[in-house]
Amino acid sequence: MESMTSKKATRLPPRSEDDFFKDAYFAIRSELHPRTIKAVLNHLCWQWTVRHGKILKCAYRSRKAHRLLKGVTPGPNFKRIKQEHGLIHEHVVPRKVIVQYLTKMSHQLTLEEVREVFVRLAIGAIVTGEENDRLNKYRSSMPDDFDLSEDLQSCDPWARYRKLRITIVDRNGRSIGDATK
Repeated sequence: MESMTSKKATRLPPRSEDDFFKDAYFAIRSELHPRTIKAVLNHLCWQWTVRHGKILKCAYRSRKAHRLLKGVTPGPNFKRIKQEHGLIHEHVVPRKVIVQYLTKMSHQLTLEEVREVFVRLAIGAIVTGEENDRLNKYRSSMPDDFDLSEDLQSCDPWARYRKLRITIVDRNGRSIGDATK
């Protein structure tokens, strides 16, 4: 009998965007143990936010992180900047908040609504270590004015950033809104 370690590992095909939503939808409607459901949803939220890249290819970043990363490519310079400034991939809406919402609303959500939760709330942003320390005030929660009880379109996923006056830009340096409102 051939050893399992001698077999070549088969690479799984990459997940499509629809796969994320379907996996989450089936998890919240399954009879899995609640802890398993939360672990699956937590993993899917993480994987969704890093699907294009964890730092350099992340769609959003603080203005401070953007200045540090401008023109940087993978390599020693990137590693030095990342380490010196504590650059981190942060979840705009904490995964705990998203997972709690999905599990609480599990049997009421359609597949399209699960998709909307991921697209609207599961967002990654790159911040400096100092900004991350400030954001830790809301490490697993959102400010009081963040309300998921209404429709998703009315809640502001950037509420923590606005509250703490952290300006967010896209990879091209364009502001996504005035964080100082």
